[in-house]
Amino acid sequence: MESFSILLMLLTGIVSFWIVLRQSFKMLNGRTLSRRSWVVSGIALFLIVVIVRSQLIETYTEYNPNNVTAQDVSGRYEKGRMILEISTDGTYKAKNIQGLSSGTWTHDDWNLEFTGSRLIMPRWIIRWGVPGILPYFSGADGPDGPFLKKQ
Repeated sequence: MESFSILLMLLTGIVSFWIVLRQSFKMLNGRTLSRRSWVVSGIALFLIVVIVRSQLIETYTEYNPNNVTAQDVSGRYEKGRMILEISTDGTYKAKNIQGLSSGTWTHDDWNLEFTGSRLIMPRWIIRWGVPGILPYFSGADGPDGPFLKKQ
């Protein structure tokens, strides 16, 4: 299934790039584009941006960083109104995070465990060089949920 999705993404990227390139050559030769051509070009360009963005995010996310210490994990993490404060003394406090309030925490490298929580697989990761926590990590093939950035 994964090879099919890679093939589909590659094919979509090639066709979209060809459409944008073809329309660009038309414009460079002094021809005006019809409304339909503009819409098709816009959709193709949008698909190219989505594919590139998804690959960059996936490429620059380190799900299994090595030698994670309590000092690395401790700190304040935020996303919008969601706040998680993790102390080096092994305690935590959370606001507006479903399934998490306060208690003690431990870690085994990137895997986190919060006592008194209903979280399944919280994880400490690095995305684009920024450490953060995925409180609702669901595995490499699932959706990550919110990324709480370290402040």
